Amino acid sequence: MFEKIRESHRAMIFAYALMPNHIHAIIKTAKKGDLSTIVKSWKALSAFLIVDYCGKNHPEWLEIFRGSVREFKRSPQMTYQIWQPRFDEFAIRTEKQFLTKINYIHGNPLKHRVAKSIDDYPFSSVHDYLGAKNRYLTVEHV
Repeated sequence: MFEKIRESHRAMIFAYALMPNHIHAIIKTAKKGDLSTIVKSWKALSAFLIVDYCGKNHPEWLEIFRGSVREFKRSPQMTYQIWQPRFDEFAIRTEKQFLTKINYIHGNPLKHRVAKSIDDYPFSSVHDYLGAKNRYLTVEHV
């Protein structure tokens, strides 16, 4: 499903790490302004899947997302708030910045202690760089 979002916007993904409460990615869009649309689509789809999963497997987790509606001062008509209502972007201008960001992204699971080694974390493009393939998105190799 996420691959369809990438394809429909003709976006190129160079690295990503999907973390428990945020995502890091290097994305090149086909045209200016597409990044906001891609992030909005991705957040909507993933929020739907997360709520569905929690409803079936961990209904107690939904209380966290209910609390986020109040925390982020969202509309009272909203039931759940999964993601922060904003995102940060950084324009990469040099090869050094590019490589630094890739290393930061792939090291994020270690930083947040959700993996013991970078190749131990399944929700990352690090596998593409180690000669395997991630299971979720097409990653452009550097």
